[in-house]
Amino acid sequence: MSLTAEQIAKNYEKHLKIIDHYIGDRGESIKAMLKDLEGTYVMAPASGKSWYHNAFAGGYVDHVNRVVEYSIKQMKLYKEMGGTIDFTEEELQCVRVCLQNAPTPYDIRYKKLLVGLQAKVGEPIPLEGEPLVMANYDLSKYGIQN
Repeated sequence: MSLTAEQIAKNYEKHLKIIDHYIGDRGESIKAMLKDLEGTYVMAPASGKSWYHNAFAGGYVDHVNRVVEYSIKQMKLYKEMGGTIDFTEEELQCVRVCLQNAPTPYDIRYKKLLVGLQAKVGEPIPLEGEPLVMANYDLSKYGIQN
């Protein structure tokens, strides 16, 4: 599969609308960061492995947009089936995009989560072997403390 330049641009516009809708007070900081990374971010594949899903130009943004869309549909179905919605849409998106879509192996001890979300997700399961070494980026100019 591949996307046209028009599809990539449309996906990115949708992506920015998703950020506006689901990301609270950090939305503007995230959009400022994406603006600086725009060319790379917009064109990034979802994977560097050609046999993985969405491993094509624009695949990452397309994938994240689909994950958000279907997580909302799943949440509505869960509620319709009698489930209790005891989380915000922002928390749902963090679980879907940040945790379930993360590379494997992934150790969430290195990821700062919303305190309430951590309580709902539970304690991380320790990994065997050497822990991942996370890259350290200075994101303070975007209002993001890491």
